[in-house]
Amino acid sequence: MKQMAMDLSPEWILLVGIALILIGEILLRENSSRFILGLIAGLTVTASGLFVILQGKEVISLFSDSYVSDPLIRSIKLLLIVGTLLVVILSFSEKLAAKGEYYLLLLSALLGAMTLVSAAELVMLFVSLELLSLSAYVLVGMHQERLASSEAAWKYVVYGGASSAFLLYGMSFFYGLTGTTSLTEMSGNLAVAFTNNNEMLLYLGFFLILVGIGFKIAAVPFHMWAPDIYQGAPTTITTFLAVVSKIAGFAFMLRFLGSLFGTQGIQSVLHGVVIPALLVLSILSMIVGNVIALKQFHLKRMLAYSSIGHAGYMIIAIITILLGGESVAYSSLYYYFVAYLLASTGTFAILQVVAQDKSPDRRVLSGLHKRSPLLAFCLSVFLLSLAGIPFTAGFIGKLTILVGAFGNSLFWVAGIMLLTTVISYYYYFRLIRQMYWQEDEKAEKERVSWSAGFVIALTLIGTFLFGIMPQILLQGIGSWFM
Repeated sequence: MKQMAMDLSPEWILLVGIALILIGEILLRENSSRFILGLIAGLTVTASGLFVILQGKEVISLFSDSYVSDPLIRSIKLLLIVGTLLVVILSFSEKLAAKGEYYLLLLSALLGAMTLVSAAELVMLFVSLELLSLSAYVLVGMHQERLASSEAAWKYVVYGGASSAFLLYGMSFFYGLTGTTSLTEMSGNLAVAFTNNNEMLLYLGFFLILVGIGFKIAAVPFHMWAPDIYQGAPTTITTFLAVVSKIAGFAFMLRFLGSLFGTQGIQSVLHGVVIPALLVLSILSMIVGNVIALKQFHLKRMLAYSSIGHAGYMIIAIITILLGGESVAYSSLYYYFVAYLLASTGTFAILQVVAQDKSPDRRVLSGLHKRSPLLAFCLSVFLLSLAGIPFTAGFIGKLTILVGAFGNSLFWVAGIMLLTTVISYYYYFRLIRQMYWQEDEKAEKERVSWSAGFVIALTLIGTFLFGIMPQILLQGIGSWFM
């Protein structure tokens, strides 16, 4: 029992933090500052991350293999923790920081994401995903005085409920075919079900689940919710959805597809159905995301379509993992996660400063180089990283995925990735042009809070460091995964 408690210590710490924030919210007066609750949330997330690190390379399996934790899983958990911690710090300069339930929901969403990464059983997968999703639904609508926030929350609930229904229905097919909810046992039983002329039921279950996963990662054609929710949600929550929720969704995809259709799975299904379906999602996401982003005037909507394009790139990494399963393929996906987290978080942090959590369009960036030369420089670096320009982490991330695609003879997919990357240069460089070549009549100096400044500085250092010296991260990932 003691050993189990130690193995689950990162999750237990989050539960304790949630309880402390709940008690603190009850005890504090209505007009009292909630800074202490934010501090508790930040310390809780940090402590959880430290215990994840202390678990090292140990492989943990609990509850009849329903909960699994290994170095790869823990490395993804660390990303989720870092992303959430940056959001918590960024929140100190927002009005939402005055609400204790805001921090409570952030921690519960992180708890759902972390258990989702470790879940190796259908029921635990679904419950973890719903904990993450339900917390996110409420967070999106936290700005009750803003109609756009409430509207975004309702849309998110409707779309999210529909995707969960598809996901649960697809899972029921797999349970019916294999007689188990364990992914480990299901992988072996699928071969028997496939030989019993149940191919159509297997395909139907797979496509239903793919719809649910496609929604969670905002892949085309299941992306409709992303632009509206990104636009209406508070900036910090948009950051959480764009980074933590997306990475958790890809971890779910990797866990499910890797367990059932990986290199040890049914090869005819893997190469005949799974890979082609993922290729379609990837190509559509890259093309639709980047092309529609060209026409966007609203910054958050543009970044939403940009994130859809990035989802297409990440799916390519998932495909290379399913085809090869080598540590290099895992490293490429993880590196892209890191690069995307740094650039996206830094970009949204600057948007929070210049737009004051309003609904910003491109004009808020006009003349930023005069109002705040440092902010203009930082935003330029983040945009260059998202575009994949050399000497940034984003360039190395895209390069590693391209190498994996070429290594698996996915030449035409790599070509589409290169083409859509070039297309993305237009709208990323357009924002840089807006900052340096468009004048602003007000030209008021931008005031940067300590919390936003800390997040921007940290993400800027990471973007440069991993772009100039990628071996620091790549070697660290390789030594941990091997």
